[in-house]
Amino acid sequence: MPIHTLRDYEAQDNPQSRPMPVPNQWQGGNTSSENTEQPQYGFGQQFMNYGQTDERQDDQFWSWNLGEQQPKWYHILLLCCCPCFVGNPCSPIRRQDYKRMLLTFIFWITILDIIYFIVEVSLGGVVSREVNPALGPGDATLIKLGAKQAYLIKNKYEIHRLLVPIIMHAGFMHLFMNLFVQFMIGLGYERNWKFYRIIPIYVISGIAGNLLSCCALPNNLSVGASGAILGLIGAKLANIICRWYKIPPQHRIVQVISAVITVAIVMLWSFSEYIDWASHLGGLIMGFFLGLAMFANSIENKVIRLLFIIVPSVLAFIFLLITSLMLGLVVKPLAIDY
Repeated sequence: MPIHTLRDYEAQDNPQSRPMPVPNQWQGGNTSSENTEQPQYGFGQQFMNYGQTDERQDDQFWSWNLGEQQPKWYHILLLCCCPCFVGNPCSPIRRQDYKRMLLTFIFWITILDIIYFIVEVSLGGVVSREVNPALGPGDATLIKLGAKQAYLIKNKYEIHRLLVPIIMHAGFMHLFMNLFVQFMIGLGYERNWKFYRIIPIYVISGIAGNLLSCCALPNNLSVGASGAILGLIGAKLANIICRWYKIPPQHRIVQVISAVITVAIVMLWSFSEYIDWASHLGGLIMGFFLGLAMFANSIENKVIRLLFIIVPSVLAFIFLLITSLMLGLVVKPLAIDY
């Protein structure tokens, strides 16, 4: 019998929105010689179940929108950069996706990022590229609106500067790059992890990244959702570890390679000029710890499951405690006049 997934039940009221069945061993399809009448798919067969929520394709938000049509080369490109435009963007299937998107935390935090950046530009304008290579306002405006600045956090007790920078961006280029990654990976993660996991991972990872940045780069001004986004990627690595034996080997390899390459590229890029590597690293570490604790329920062994809940939770608390104590007792940031 074929294995039914959550996606099948979500689409009961609209049969056309169901992922197109592909006969293969993972779905329990009959692959014997008696099944000679099953349709054979050519190019793009692996994308026929795009949007199906199961152990193999668990990062996709957008539903399959091509019916029985064979995917073309440009569909594959769109899947990588703008999957909502695969097929008719106004079809009933897509309208269901849009309605579901309006109920996500990732969508609304992205809107908040854009609104806050409009406020930044309205107050500070866009300074020259020599002053701000990201094409945005100057440092004085960013400080006024809540950017991370260790001296003000430590000596003026402006604790909100650990949280507000998560929704701030230095310029148009910074905003576009962060929101593109956030939207592409965040919607799929939230669909499967649910909002009650995605929100604490996102927010706490962002705060942890800013705390580590205060300790490692105390005299640097920084803003951005990068720490929070790296937290989601760190949680994805933890998710793979916790579900290791529930993911078919082929898809397990794909997920591991994809996550590791993403982390490697982002961290290498983090050490370039004007990028806050400490915020990225802090968010990644905290997201990994939180992910291990939150996804431990996927582990069948009770002892290991309990360890995966307790140990990462303690490590996450220790991380926040040590960085807070270092900022309060050890780090001596300079009072910089912007």
